[in-house]
Amino acid sequence: MASLTFYGGVGEIGGNKILVQDNDTRIFLDFGMGFDRKGDFYEEFLQPRTNNGLKDLMELGIVPKLDGIYREDFLEIGGIEDVINEIAGSDSSLWMSDVKSYDEADKRGGNPFVQGILISHGHLDHFQFISLLDERIPVYCSSISKAIIEATEDIGKGGFESEFLSAGKRKIGKLGATAFFPGAYKIDTEDVIREYRILQQYQKIRNIEVRTFPVDHSVPGAVAFLIRTSDAKTIVYTGDMRFHGTRGDLTRKFQDSLKGSKPDALITEGTRIDEDTLDSEADVKQDCVKLISDAKGLAMVGFAWKDITRYQTMKEVAKETGRILVISPKLAYIISKLKGFADLGLKDVSAEDNVKVYLKRKGSMLYSKADYVKSKYDAGYSVI
Repeated sequence: MASLTFYGGVGEIGGNKILVQDNDTRIFLDFGMGFDRKGDFYEEFLQPRTNNGLKDLMELGIVPKLDGIYREDFLEIGGIEDVINEIAGSDSSLWMSDVKSYDEADKRGGNPFVQGILISHGHLDHFQFISLLDERIPVYCSSISKAIIEATEDIGKGGFESEFLSAGKRKIGKLGATAFFPGAYKIDTEDVIREYRILQQYQKIRNIEVRTFPVDHSVPGAVAFLIRTSDAKTIVYTGDMRFHGTRGDLTRKFQDSLKGSKPDALITEGTRIDEDTLDSEADVKQDCVKLISDAKGLAMVGFAWKDITRYQTMKEVAKETGRILVISPKLAYIISKLKGFADLGLKDVSAEDNVKVYLKRKGSMLYSKADYVKSKYDAGYSVI
C-alpha cells in the first residue's frame, strides 16, 4: 500500500522532503532546507557545529530523525570510541547518535531504507540537505540541475552543508611524529563521490514508476513528476513551476499531459496562489526598458544569480537602452557551466557585445588570471 509522509514543505516556503513509500520501496521527492525553520536558530555567523552539525539539525527539528538515510560519519565519526576511552569520558552523546546509519538499516532488512532522492530543481530549498545523506543513495535530477548543483558547491562557502556531489568522509586520525603535538587526535577526510543519475522521461525505481516532465521556473532544468505505485495510485508532484515565464509552454505541455490521469494526490507549491494580478517576463522587460530609458547615469537591478531567464531579459533590456549589463562573477560562472546546453541559448560572457563581469581586484591588483586561480569562480569562469 502506498503512502505519503511530509517531513517539510507544509505550511512553509521550501524545505520540501516528501517520502513516497510503496511496500518496501521508498523515494524522497526533494530534500531541501526550510529557510524559515533554519532561520529560527541560525543566521550568518551562527551555524551548526562543524563535526556535530547533523545532530544539531536533528535536535532542532530542522531535519527528520530517520534511520537509514544519513552519512555514517555524521552519526558517529570513525575512531571516536578510542578518543572517548582515552579521555575517560562517560558522555558520548555529543559524538554518537541513536539514529541508525545506512549500513545498519540495510543489515536489518537486507534493503536500503531509501532507494532514491528525486530533485525537482536546483534551488537550495529543494536540494540543500542532500549533503547530509549517505553518498550511496542515488540522487536523480535533470542534467541541467546537476550542473547547477555542482556550481552551487563550487561557489559555496565550503563545509559539510555544501558537499552535494562529493563528500569529505570524516574519521579520527593522529598527528605524525614531526608534528608540534605528535600523536594528538585530529579529524581526517577522504573524498567520496555521491551517486547521481540523470532523470529520463520514464524510469522505474523498483516497483515505483516515474514519468518526468520539464516545466518552466526561474531556474532552468526544473521538472515535475507523475508517479504510479504498485497499487495503481497516481501522485503528481509539480515541484516549483510557473506559466508566466518565457518557457511557459513547457508547463502547459505538462498540464496537458495530465489530462485523464485522475491523480489520487496532487502536491504543488503556491507562494503566490492568493494573488489575482497576472504578470509575465515580457511585462518585466517592457517595464524595465521604460524605467531604464528614463534613468540618467548608473541603473541597478537585482535578481537571483541562478535566474538565467531574468539574465537574458536584462541583457535584452540593456541592448535596447544602449547600456552595458555588468553581472557578478557568480552569474558568469553558472553561465559558463550551462553554456553547453543548447536549449538555454547561452553563450560565453566574453562573446557578448553588451555584457561585462565585475571583478574584484585582488592579489597583484592587475586583474591577472593568476590572482583568481584559488577561487576560479571569482573570475566568472569554470575553466581559466
